Amino acid sequence: MPKSFRQELKVYFSDDEIRYIESGKETAEAVAEPVSRYKFGSPSTVSVPVLSATASAGGGNNVESIDLFESGKSLAVDREFFGGVSLERVRAIRVEGHSMVPVLLPGSWAFFEEGGGWSGDGLYVLIFRGVLMVKLVEANPATGGLRIRSANPDYESWDYDPTEDQSVFRIVGRVRRVMM
Repeated sequence: MPKSFRQELKVYFSDDEIRYIESGKETAEAVAEPVSRYKFGSPSTVSVPVLSATASAGGGNNVESIDLFESGKSLAVDREFFGGVSLERVRAIRVEGHSMVPVLLPGSWAFFEEGGGWSGDGLYVLIFRGVLMVKLVEANPATGGLRIRSANPDYESWDYDPTEDQSVFRIVGRVRRVMM
């Protein structure tokens, strides 16, 4: 394919393999070219399980239980995207809503390491009062609790202190990478 088309490549997927690459141009010289059918799971890609629920970054996204289930689908992602992150417990979840803009946009993917709990300030997938969400979680030294923050100032942020609030609060995992 000519170098001039490299910046406009589109990849089309079907089942578990890449079928072809197209330049996006509508000219005769930019006809879709078949490729040698790179199978997902090649040494350069990893398969990341996708959760069946979406995480809210805005209004409510209620979950009926604390358990989250894999959808049976997965995303093929270049191994280098994750750097040195251990991939054994990495899961992907789609983000909906606007409370985390500009950190996350609606439709973004959050790749998080399942389990663990709070391990320092950062972006987390969590369940609070039955709502599955992605939020910034920070230590609040004044109260000894956690500050749950929305990146978008139009949305509320709040403090969680387990000694004062008996609501269900669970950190599902720490976000390691995002894809917008």
